[in-house]
Amino acid sequence: MIFKLNVNGKEQEVDAPSNIRLSVLLREILGRKAVKHSCGCGRCGYCLILLNDKPIYSCLYPATKAQNQTIVTLEGITQKSEYNNIIKGFELANVDLCPNCAPSRLLITYYQLGRSKELTGDMIENIIQSVTCDCTDNKSLKEAIYLSANFYEGGNF
Repeated sequence: MIFKLNVNGKEQEVDAPSNIRLSVLLREILGRKAVKHSCGCGRCGYCLILLNDKPIYSCLYPATKAQNQTIVTLEGITQKSEYNNIIKGFELANVDLCPNCAPSRLLITYYQLGRSKELTGDMIENIIQSVTCDCTDNKSLKEAIYLSANFYEGGNF
């Protein structure tokens, strides 16, 4: 089946099996290595992407439903100043994420900060709980997200 997708601002056509999951199409066929296909049931969150500016677990999403939709993976935001501000916040908090969760944690932080730069405790908790990983404790993650929000707003530390 031919899929027509907009991935990270680039229109693409790809031939793949009609029953393929979006995470597999993105990672294995289109080479978006930041998208993981780990648990296959949306539990870990490593496959998190933005579809039409909404976070989804791409391992649960049939690629056929992504036809003519706008997809953003971590690779699509790494050149943006907002991404660099998020990285500054994580570095200042001394948070070193593992390769499994880092892409999804950074992307969900980018998404949330793009919606509201004034984060509530519930928003920060939502960011943390979107991805399940034990590489970093929740207290450090909260600090990193808070600092990222300050950099994102143009804060100066």
